[in-house]
Amino acid sequence: LIGQGPTATVFKLADSSAGFGNPATRKPMFTTQGGNYSFRINFWDLGLDTGSGNSGATGIDYIANNVGAISDVAIRSGDGQGVAGVDMTRAWPGPCLVKNLHVHGFDVGIDIAHGEYGPTFENLVLSGQRVAGLRLGGNVITVHNLVSSNTVPAVLVTGGSSHLILLGATCLGGSSANAAVQLGAGHCYVRGLSCAGYVAAIGGSANVSGPTVAEYHTG
Repeated sequence: LIGQGPTATVFKLADSSAGFGNPATRKPMFTTQGGNYSFRINFWDLGLDTGSGNSGATGIDYIANNVGAISDVAIRSGDGQGVAGVDMTRAWPGPCLVKNLHVHGFDVGIDIAHGEYGPTFENLVLSGQRVAGLRLGGNVITVHNLVSSNTVPAVLVTGGSSHLILLGATCLGGSSANAAVQLGAGHCYVRGLSCAGYVAAIGGSANVSGPTVAEYHTG
């Protein structure tokens, strides 16, 4: 699916659409094929807007394997509500690439789960989330160049099998109640992290004060 740019080609969900109002039964604007044979699934150069009054909405329920990318895409919630901009919680996301993505609003900007197969992220801008910018519930992911503007954690790691590789991150607007990277489980390798407003650069099972982290790893 190829557009003419994230502000020129925009798919907008009507406000208070039927079936999109319950966060417990998340419903996407777009869903890709499932399983580990979802090859060559691409979203390029377009925008998605989940409108207002759609608290159960997600932008893209995305699974791609071996070859596939979300590239130069902007996803926003009109009123900040919604479950996730990009939902990668089905089995099995990756290998795939998510690059030049801007997500504004939602509970979680990018939501990831399952242990396979290692998606890669580059040039992410996450803002206005209510739970976390990026939530990792089990997978091995590499993130290069993350910019987050949130009071909640920029990255929240919850799954015990998770391994976060974070190379270059700027986390702004933080709250004294949260760490920029909240490591509830799993492991991480972090290099080139800077943060402002947060109680710590890395918190949870690790404790790294910040505001900058040249290099840090667990395990």
